[in-house]
Amino acid sequence: TSGAPASGGGRVLGEDPVLGIDVDSDLEIYANYRRARAAVSFAPAEGISLEPPDSRVVVRLGGGVTVAVSVAGGFRIDGVSAGVLREDGTLILDHVSADTEVAFAVTRLKSFSVRAVSSDPSAGTVSVEGGERTDWEGTEIVAVASASGPEYEFAGFSVGAPLSSGGTAVCDSAVYSFALSADTVLYANFARSTPAAPDPGDPAAAATVPKNKWLIFYHPNGGVNVKTGDGSYLRTTFSSTDYYCPNARWGNSAFRRDGFVLMGYNTSPDGSGTYYAPGWNILMPESGAVSLYCQWAEASAASDFKYKSNSSGVTLTSYTGGDSFLVIPETLNGKKVTALAAGFLSGNATVRALFISANIRTLPSGAVRDCPCLKELYFSDSVTSVKDDWYTGCPELSTLYVLAYHAPRYCGVYQGSVAIKAEALEAVKGPKLILTGGSNVILGVDSPSLEKKLAAAGRNYTVINLGINAIDAASFYIELASNYVGPGDVIVHCPEVHAATQYGQTDFVTNHWSYFEAAYEVFSKVDIRHYTKVFSTFESFNKARTSTASYESISPNVNDRGDYTVSRPGVASRFASSVKQYDAAGYGPYSYTEALGFVTNEEYRGELNRAFDLCSSKGADVLLSFGVVYGSMLDRASQIPGGEAQTAYEAACDAAYRATRISSVNDYIFTSAYMYDSAFHLNEKGLPVRTQRLADDLLAYFEGRNETR
Repeated sequence: TSGAPASGGGRVLGEDPVLGIDVDSDLEIYANYRRARAAVSFAPAEGISLEPPDSRVVVRLGGGVTVAVSVAGGFRIDGVSAGVLREDGTLILDHVSADTEVAFAVTRLKSFSVRAVSSDPSAGTVSVEGGERTDWEGTEIVAVASASGPEYEFAGFSVGAPLSSGGTAVCDSAVYSFALSADTVLYANFARSTPAAPDPGDPAAAATVPKNKWLIFYHPNGGVNVKTGDGSYLRTTFSSTDYYCPNARWGNSAFRRDGFVLMGYNTSPDGSGTYYAPGWNILMPESGAVSLYCQWAEASAASDFKYKSNSSGVTLTSYTGGDSFLVIPETLNGKKVTALAAGFLSGNATVRALFISANIRTLPSGAVRDCPCLKELYFSDSVTSVKDDWYTGCPELSTLYVLAYHAPRYCGVYQGSVAIKAEALEAVKGPKLILTGGSNVILGVDSPSLEKKLAAAGRNYTVINLGINAIDAASFYIELASNYVGPGDVIVHCPEVHAATQYGQTDFVTNHWSYFEAAYEVFSKVDIRHYTKVFSTFESFNKARTSTASYESISPNVNDRGDYTVSRPGVASRFASSVKQYDAAGYGPYSYTEALGFVTNEEYRGELNRAFDLCSSKGADVLLSFGVVYGSMLDRASQIPGGEAQTAYEAACDAAYRATRISSVNDYIFTSAYMYDSAFHLNEKGLPVRTQRLADDLLAYFEGRNETR
């Protein structure tokens, strides 16, 4: 450059190191240099070795360096300097622009022992892959259990003791994988696979059951009956005429065990039978009497929590322990534990199940973060403040157990009576025909009449009407039904034209919780990862539970098949008034062309097909019919029988869904003479017409006559 160095803005004369130039006046020439290389150094760290072993590497500016890194046994790299990529035992630093020092954050690991024990060596064996040993903290341990013969079955792994002696259940799979975090003795539990002879000391076995009653005997099972102060059982009686199933005791006040929380009840003392959380429906034996045994979970150690307290209770701020089943204690230092703080459980790779105890009221945003191994959540209906983001970054959290600590409030009204549908799924024996959809189904099918029409043709089914409301996620009900179907059962989905939730959109609504307030077990039957607004709607529901309702008397407006049974006369003035209100509210006109957007939505379609597939994988037939709609609430194109709008909609359904279409949409478009109080509710004149059309479609399918099959 001339006039000044390059850094000072001099004029560039050339870039070659040899410069030729004609000079006609005084000229000062600057030769400019820049640094071409940089040094990358590696700070020494205990337990870390590099290949090549040089602690300092010189590279061209803009270039990179790659070294292999190995970690000695008993050490773990927790982090490296920003900008350094670590993958597959290699450190990569690209685009080096200056001298750089790479530092390591290293932890010296503890060593722990692991061994496995069979609860009954004659019933089954257990082994640890790689053998029983002492190994480093964080090592992945795999234990495998195997029953010794068909007369025994595996009943789960536990720690602390066998399940029969109060051990804590950690896994119900015969292959258990976990990260070593403490000295561990793992118990493999086994039970007889065939029912044992009745215990003559069991009061349920010897009970004389009163007419139209159920008897339930609750045993403290290591705890104490609070009323008597000893280990005596508690006897309760339910009417057997109004319900398919009685509910397990809600709350936790009847029994006590110091240092433990009540998880619920089991038909076997060692937990190998059927589990019922507080408030869940109990599938009763034919005898009408059953013994249930308290199931206790040991509260995680108080020393593993950091917390703050005030006059209203204790807020847990962090957890530092290594439990795989983290059980929130109900009290600390004599005060109720009422809340978790944001960041309470963060980056934990040990916890696989979390129990929210009875006194917790508040779960703030971010209370649980980035816990990759968390799979199960035991959730209390005492929680009144909770948002959907109270846990994030927990990709394996799929199972939700909701425990009822409060008596249901909605059983005497329309919403709560829907719980009988869930009871029917569990209790009905023999072939089932399950109907799903919105209010067009609950108000538009006469299930007993449909049963008779099918039976007359030699098709014997019990119909279970799971229809409820179009804005409630249909995929939830179909996935729920998948737990109870098998070969010979039938699912028929009847979506309304106007609601995305009938086509696979998965938002919960507040009423979803009131529908199943007396059947919380339904939430454990679905993969909760596939649903949205689960906890925000729970908060709305729980805050609204202020009115009282009778529990003993089932609401008279839903029968035992799930049909809405209140009289619905065809009063023209009433329907006209309802339609006027619809127009004023901006509803309609509805359109099959617009519904194509729901059918072809990739996310919606995937969720609905996932639910369909769960049913078909069990051997059930999965069928598609259509929801009822008042014709004048459709746009003109959608009203034309066999017109482009209808045929395009049907063709899209055929292409989108892994379900057999058995109906034509035009058959489910009705005039005002058949409608009750909305565009989707049939009156008493329309009810038998729709029921007959559905029966005809089903029989045509069974006989193989459907053109749409």
